[in-house]
Amino acid sequence: MVRGPHGFAVAACAFLAASYLTLDARRSGDAGLTRYFRRRAVASGLVVGACSVAGLLVLHAGAPALYGRLTGRALPLVAVAVAAGLASLVLAARGGRRTGRGGRLALLRLTAATAVAAVLWAWGAAQYPFLLRPGLTIAAGAAPAATLQATVIATAVGLALLLPSLAWLLVLFQRPSAAQGPPGRPAGQPDRPAGPSAGSAMPARPARSARPAGQRDYPPR
Repeated sequence: MVRGPHGFAVAACAFLAASYLTLDARRSGDAGLTRYFRRRAVASGLVVGACSVAGLLVLHAGAPALYGRLTGRALPLVAVAVAAGLASLVLAARGGRRTGRGGRLALLRLTAATAVAAVLWAWGAAQYPFLLRPGLTIAAGAAPAATLQATVIATAVGLALLLPSLAWLLVLFQRPSAAQGPPGRPAGQPDRPAGPSAGSAMPARPARSARPAGQRDYPPR
């Protein structure tokens, strides 16, 4: 059963995974798997929305100050999360009606990521400048300056090494292979060679003249 912030995190991860895998299933040409992930995206998206509404009700009853900040300065982020979440549900429900490369399903990835990110940023904006209310602020809980500087340098070096590898891995996995074929065709099914249609007449070959056995062709002089 989905309860508390941990339940919201599990539901959000399931929503993102289903939203992203829907397009991969479409690109592979598996219509059944595409429908499966679309249904999972809708179901998990509804769970995320229910958890968000329940969280607001709990905050209204138990933490009115945080609720006031969430519906005050963080309200634009909340509105973005709601709009992106509703758009994700619509795209996941109607994405299978479009043929080709799955334009709606590609947009579903963007709206799903935006919805989840906006929820997290809205919570951060409502909490700022506190890490834990009522006394632990970000400045009070920060590490010494030397530790922060070393952390920033190590993170920058790590990103410089990791991001190109991740980008190349993403390009390789998102690029359709030769065995996969164009979108909409099952994997392994070869392309039909271009040729005359079934109803068109094949051009007749010119008849070859009979040649006695043993006679060789000589080039013209």
